[in-house]
Amino acid sequence: MAGSGYTLMFAAVAILSAAATSPPLTLVPGRPETASLETSALFHLWNEQLDYQGRLPVDRDTGSIGTLLSPAYFHVTNLVPQDAPNPLYVSRYAELRAAFLSDHMLRDTVDPNDPRIKSVNGLTAKTLTGKSVVFKRDNTDKLTVNNIPVESVETLSDGIVSYKLDGVLFDYVKQVDDAFHEYLRDST
Repeated sequence: MAGSGYTLMFAAVAILSAAATSPPLTLVPGRPETASLETSALFHLWNEQLDYQGRLPVDRDTGSIGTLLSPAYFHVTNLVPQDAPNPLYVSRYAELRAAFLSDHMLRDTVDPNDPRIKSVNGLTAKTLTGKSVVFKRDNTDKLTVNNIPVESVETLSDGIVSYKLDGVLFDYVKQVDDAFHEYLRDST
């Protein structure tokens, strides 16, 4: 009986140590039905992350999003070479996938007609991970988000404003490329 107390104590210390050293998991909110394959190139990645999160004993992100910054389909599918394994669909890179998705979502709804967008500094908002994105409209009425041109804007039936971007925000092209090469190297 005395030995079992030590075993329990050892197990508790091991679990606490693992929790203290494990990186935090970025959770993405549930995908609204309006964020479909037709409205967002992030559709499959979002579903993949939700499937992954569903297998974890973690609290769910039940918050909703107000703005979706979806790279055009071409940019999402070409993050890695065609017919090559995409690390964003590998559980080992779930944190990268979650951060990629979360940095293309905002809790706030950003109206494309907000007059602050036409100001010199534009309108600054925060992604789900807290990174800043700046919405700007120039004198020719071209809209950008972090200097990436916006191809189109659509307000979905649930009020989410979806911006289709002609590019990927932040440095995710490089991060995914690095993960792709790491995955290939480790798979051989």
